[in-house]
Amino acid sequence: MNCISIRVEMRNIVAFILVLFFFMSPAFSKEEQRIEYLEKRAEKGDTFSQNALASIYILGDTTTPKDYAKGIFWFQQSANLGSCFAQMSLGDIYYRGAYGLAQDYEKAAHWFERAAIQEDVYSQKAVGVMYLLGLGVQKDLKKSLYWYESAAYLGDADAQIQAALILMVENVNVNQTLFEKGYIWLLVAEKKGEHIPTELKEMAKDELKSKDLDSLKRSAERIYAQIQENDRPRECPDDNSLIRLRIFKCLKELHPKFYN
Repeated sequence: MNCISIRVEMRNIVAFILVLFFFMSPAFSKEEQRIEYLEKRAEKGDTFSQNALASIYILGDTTTPKDYAKGIFWFQQSANLGSCFAQMSLGDIYYRGAYGLAQDYEKAAHWFERAAIQEDVYSQKAVGVMYLLGLGVQKDLKKSLYWYESAAYLGDADAQIQAALILMVENVNVNQTLFEKGYIWLLVAEKKGEHIPTELKEMAKDELKSKDLDSLKRSAERIYAQIQENDRPRECPDDNSLIRLRIFKCLKELHPKFYN
């Protein structure tokens, strides 16, 4: 969940500019009009408006002071209505213990898992970490692997490497079939341009010395091709046009002078 690894896709930037112009238009020149418009829509159950209000209150701007309680309220309303973006955001906030909320791994796992079910890759990896380490949930390596592989099949290279680590480290000299599956994920990640640690390569070389590595490479190529063929947005389907809180967080960390 390193913010440096987050890739802001061009469609998100374009969408942000459109939303920015929308709210800066003459019709919304007054802050009260903007908030009133969003609140009316939010109260009718519009999750986009609820998430927009939550982001405004949590991040604040030149005319709207931060109000974490209101921000969290609107995220909770939106999350309860099924917004993947709000569920992911609440998971992130509870995981870090931010914006007036105490750190609560159990609640973080709850919201991350709900967003993960909706195929949000960030949340799938977060749930994978939590099951791997036993944070807010009972430690469960099989569930951790399930969520990492879910993200891996959606094309996330970090998840592919983590799935490979679990399968290879846990099954070296134990279960060669699962070890081979891990090695295949390693090859898929490498094909996507990821750096593979030398230790893992040496481990694979020692374990698979009698195996036909060409067949494993072909399997990796098939999986890679399937992932490329099914390539699609790797974010919450309901709020793909919104700039996420974690992106703002990263921008603040990278350019604090511009985002105070």
